[in-house]
Amino acid sequence: MLVNNAGYYVLGPAEAATHEQIKRQIDTNLVGLIDVTKEMLPHFRKQKSGTIINISSIAGIISIPLQSLYHATKWGVEGFSEALRYELRLFNTRVKIIEPGVIKTDFYGRSMTVAQDNALLEYEAYSQKVINNILKNGEKGSAPEDVAKTIYKAATSNNGKLRYPIRQLKGNGFSA
Repeated sequence: MLVNNAGYYVLGPAEAATHEQIKRQIDTNLVGLIDVTKEMLPHFRKQKSGTIINISSIAGIISIPLQSLYHATKWGVEGFSEALRYELRLFNTRVKIIEPGVIKTDFYGRSMTVAQDNALLEYEAYSQKVINNILKNGEKGSAPEDVAKTIYKAATSNNGKLRYPIRQLKGNGFSA
């Protein structure tokens, strides 16, 4: 079994992101997941069974402002996982996607970078409002145990279900 759970979060206007932030966002959340998966595929193919669980996000289903780079990677995880699911049926290998909403962890600190460009003053008031809402909602998220329970459910289920959403926050609170 493989569980891919890398996460890095660039928050802010896409226009403000540096090339390095864009590359790190894509490399961490999407390219890394693909690379690790590719390393495991020969093992699953040889044993003619396996399970791959990719941690995506509600951000791979819906979009909110100032997360365009993060959304791009999570939508990529969704598409990669869904297509891979069909490829690996031949080898009795299941692919499952976990789609958490807001989870109460240090994700909004340690794993977050704010894209800022002091020359882009037009975004300043809007960005601050949206970022404040996102940080406030991060404090109201579900417990990490909810994600762990969902991963366990997906890992132990023999059904053909692909997506396991975890939507617990009432109202997204991300309007600005």
